[in-house]
Amino acid sequence: MSTHRATDDPYRDELAAYALGALDPAEAAAMEAHLATCQSCRAELRSFRAVTLALAADPLLVTSPAGHQVRFQQRLAANVPVVEPTGHRERFLHKLETQSSEGESPTPRPLVAAVRPPWWQTWNPFAGWGTAGALALGLLLALWWGAAGRSDLSRQVVTAQAAAQAAQLQAAAVAATSTAVVGEQARVIAILGNPTAKSVQLAGNLGAQVRVWVDATSGQTLLRATNLPTAPSGKQYELWLLRGTTPVAVDLFQAGANGQSEVSFPLPPGPPNEYIAAALTLEVQRVERPTSAPIMQGQF
Repeated sequence: MSTHRATDDPYRDELAAYALGALDPAEAAAMEAHLATCQSCRAELRSFRAVTLALAADPLLVTSPAGHQVRFQQRLAANVPVVEPTGHRERFLHKLETQSSEGESPTPRPLVAAVRPPWWQTWNPFAGWGTAGALALGLLLALWWGAAGRSDLSRQVVTAQAAAQAAQLQAAAVAATSTAVVGEQARVIAILGNPTAKSVQLAGNLGAQVRVWVDATSGQTLLRATNLPTAPSGKQYELWLLRGTTPVAVDLFQAGANGQSEVSFPLPPGPPNEYIAAALTLEVQRVERPTSAPIMQGQF
């Protein structure tokens, strides 16, 4: 295992970019091969772990101000609708009739000039009743519009509540996704920074670069692949660890976008130091024994 001075290592300046996942696939593969043999670079990679985790663990979550929904509902409740007083319409019509009847005297008064009716009554003797009807119709329309406005307000309240619930569900989903991503990044950094984790580069005829780590400290196994082709239709890749000559199933996975894959799995039961090799097969479903020869394999 190499223990050269850090100043002589051409990979030293790229450790920070590697910890953040900023290297391209070829550079990352070369760095991983170097880390497998360089103790000083692995030690310096661990020094970037705390900073990388702190950057990854700060997702921006937008939340509404405290008490916003309660204040909104209180303001809606304070909008008390106007209710017509009992008997208001009957008193109004009665007053109109009384005023109209008072304009006519049953006994003519001598030496008193007749009261000239308003000009609109000279134009139409039924104009007074028409005015009363127009006022009553206006009052009915006002009451109807008030009821319609309250109905629209109720619909707006329901819509606002539904939108608030949808926003809360979306925020919860974003938070859960962010937590899962941060957890996966933490596992990967812990495995790569552990000097006791063992790794192997798998060989095969797929034209892909696949490396597997076994970390007894975290109880995890990590697989990183570059240029891994998509599995044939109806099949998936299955990762195996060999305990002596006995293959032990780890789990199924699919090649990622552009052939890039980075997945971690819990180690199968048993002492991790007994695993001597790793392999890949193509399977229709998860099986406990391979149904075909390995397409890639390598010894730790």
